[in-house]
Amino acid sequence: MANKSFRVRFYAGVTEQGEPPVNEIFSGLCQNPGLHPHLRDGTVAYELRDLVPLNGGKVFRGVLAVLRDDAPNIRDAGGAERPIALAEDEHIIEKNHFLYYSDRQLLAWQVNGRGSHISRMEKYLSHVSQATVGLADVVQPNALRRLQAGTVKRLKVRIAASKNAAAVNPHDWEASTFDLMNGIGASTVTVEVSAGRTLGKLGDRVGAIVHRLIERDDTRAVQVTMTGEKEPIDLFADCITDMIIVPMIGVYPVAEDIFAELEKAKQRNQAALDEHFGQGNNILE
Repeated sequence: MANKSFRVRFYAGVTEQGEPPVNEIFSGLCQNPGLHPHLRDGTVAYELRDLVPLNGGKVFRGVLAVLRDDAPNIRDAGGAERPIALAEDEHIIEKNHFLYYSDRQLLAWQVNGRGSHISRMEKYLSHVSQATVGLADVVQPNALRRLQAGTVKRLKVRIAASKNAAAVNPHDWEASTFDLMNGIGASTVTVEVSAGRTLGKLGDRVGAIVHRLIERDDTRAVQVTMTGEKEPIDLFADCITDMIIVPMIGVYPVAEDIFAELEKAKQRNQAALDEHFGQGNNILE
């Protein structure tokens, strides 16, 4: 039986003042299974599946599944290819498994490059709850303190050529960057944004860009330089992450194994998570 590794990311659930916290949104969805609609994002649909409360709602586990129409080809041992025949109402499914811990509003997320970006989870929960749901990147405490202490002077991003062009939103600023890379056959590009005075604190505009880019599989570095500091903060490296290894049954992992490994990843990072949430702040809110 083959094994496969997946990256794990941690996020803090954030809603606007007066709106229900994310755990209450999950609780409502568990009580009303019929409120799990398909949503569309470009050429794909996605949906929330297998959402289950554990320990009286202290933890929720579930799957965000993306449904694709673009089935890949099958390659045999001799190198010949044949298409996968899908009926009109059939799809290829890719999944991101997650655990959500209500006490900290903490999401442990299985990163799957063939599945969904975390922004799809934000959009889904916002849609079904009519709230403004954010899933904020959990940053190492030392980096968080530096970010909160000053203002952003420079943002530098290094990106590799995209392997999934369909995942690039044409309205995002980086779409033109990928077009440029494709046009000249470049393998990586570095973009640096600076201001004569300051880009301001890591607020809405800069925070949204950083949040999106550090999740991309083709991002290699996201660095923020604060006013008065020489050394940049590498947010790509300073986000709290982990790796899990799970056995595969065919081309899919066993869900129970992924959930068990997500819990272990959370335990391995408990000290850093405790320190982060003890600050009482979440980065990129």
